Amino acid sequence: NRPSRATTKFVLVLLAVAIVVPTVVFAGPKKKPPSIPSCTRLPTKTMAKLLGTGPLKRIHRTANLCSWKGTKSGHYGQLLGIDIIPGIKSIYATAESDGKAAAAKNGDSFGTLSSRHNPWKAAFFVTGTMTDAGLPPCSAKHKRPPFGPPKCSGDPEWTTFNVDSYDSKLMVSVGIAAQHGDVQLSHVIELNKEILSGKIR
Repeated sequence: NRPSRATTKFVLVLLAVAIVVPTVVFAGPKKKPPSIPSCTRLPTKTMAKLLGTGPLKRIHRTANLCSWKGTKSGHYGQLLGIDIIPGIKSIYATAESDGKAAAAKNGDSFGTLSSRHNPWKAAFFVTGTMTDAGLPPCSAKHKRPPFGPPKCSGDPEWTTFNVDSYDSKLMVSVGIAAQHGDVQLSHVIELNKEILSGKIR
């Protein structure tokens, strides 16, 4: 089963910050843009093992923003989004401000991550869970949808994690949506860390 267009759009907007990277002018012929790893080359088996998802299959790519879906028997499918761009402090600051505002508006959790002993200069996370509270009861014929959020009372909770970080070379945004309990924030942080440091690329 493929996620609907609405679900895919929702996840891409929520999980990965849509960033327009400004044109950077490099003076002199010897200076080159920093090497930006392609999201299409990220090893799906390594990422799935680290995150604890089912096997990952890439379903979308725009510029250097890629999304994958994972499957887990008896559970919602997982949706993963990763965006990798040059590490520009002003863009990161905007993303952090937008993340904080979105978390406050939606009642999600927002936090910053210490740069001590880590590859990033700065990092933040946003997490949220959509429950079946206030939804009508599921009918006897209702089947669990392939992806969240819940459609009726009785469907599993749907949790989202987004971790953004940057250093002098890269800014990395890693986001995932999955059934509550299937993925942990610490694993999303670790994947972001591995991509930013170049251990996964």
